[in-house]
Amino acid sequence: MVNRESERHPQHGGRFVLERAHDRSGLCYLARAHLADGSTLETMLELLQPEGIHFDPELEDHAWAREQLIKLARVLRRDPKHRLSRWRG
Repeated sequence: MVNRESERHPQHGGRFVLERAHDRSGLCYLARAHLADGSTLETMLELLQPEGIHFDPELEDHAWAREQLIKLARVLRRDPKHRLSRWRG
């Protein structure tokens, strides 16, 4: 039997999954960060015009994860997808 929870959490860094929120206007994504410590962060990420990004809730205590999500938001701003998943070390 495969342990799906362990597949989500890497040994180092994090696995980031962003899925388009269809019930919101504009470019909004439900963002999940599965971190190596076994925790999962969840926030709504909204891409504001022209270059702004809004987190709800804010990720004040998780600067590294927040920075990685900002980088992925730039990718989605250039090429909006329904889902984006990336590993970051």
